[in-house]
Amino acid sequence: MFEQKLRAAADRVTGLGYFPVYVSLHGSQNYGLDVYSNAYQSDYDFKCVVLPSLWDLIEGKKPASLTIETAEGQIDIKDIRIFCDALERMNPAYLESLATAHDLILPEGAGMERIRALLPQLMHERAARFAQACAGLFEEKAKRMCHDCPAAHDRIVKYGYDGKQPHHMYRLLLLLQGFESNGVMQLETPMHARALLMQLKFNEIPLAEVQKLIAEWRRLLGTARVSIEEKYGEPKTEAFDQIVRYSREMMYSHCLKNGM
Repeated sequence: MFEQKLRAAADRVTGLGYFPVYVSLHGSQNYGLDVYSNAYQSDYDFKCVVLPSLWDLIEGKKPASLTIETAEGQIDIKDIRIFCDALERMNPAYLESLATAHDLILPEGAGMERIRALLPQLMHERAARFAQACAGLFEEKAKRMCHDCPAAHDRIVKYGYDGKQPHHMYRLLLLLQGFESNGVMQLETPMHARALLMQLKFNEIPLAEVQKLIAEWRRLLGTARVSIEEKYGEPKTEAFDQIVRYSREMMYSHCLKNGM
């Protein structure tokens, strides 16, 4: 089922005039938290890595970075140079695209297989940056939790907060704690945490209780961050340098083969 959806996403991006080399499933399916019921249907969201054309490079065009809507969710399209920048920052959302079991490597995207294989080394070499990125994203979502916006307006009015934000905050904590414990990026949600995550997602917990939970999560996240920084030390660049090399090789081969 996922392979068909991955191919459909790739075809959609190709139809827009881009050259995709990698598509990965993003979101609840990766964590085992997807829901399909009469009341709620989980979206199918994707990350898609695309290569620039030779003409794009010659003209100095801004690398592609956009999100398109589909009937079932969103496709986040990123030029491979922006994708690499996100990996350098250890952005959890883009690391997820390498850790997922649901991906599609397209023709001329062989370098993505080698980039995926570097994920364990990248996580160890840049563990401190990963902890920092998780902490930063945690605080971003804390700010958004009670901020009214069109996508969350109904939940804000009804409950006083958007439950999807603390849901993601708790998941970030679990992701960081999992890495602290076993040294790998494990997307699958621990069984003990699933009930709470679903309650948060559907705004089933009063705001005052959620705020108490967040205070404790923030403390635990800080503890995990310090532990990781002490264990892994300063960030190193060997794995990331290889990722950049593989990305450039793909761009070079693409430009040679397809010209302008």
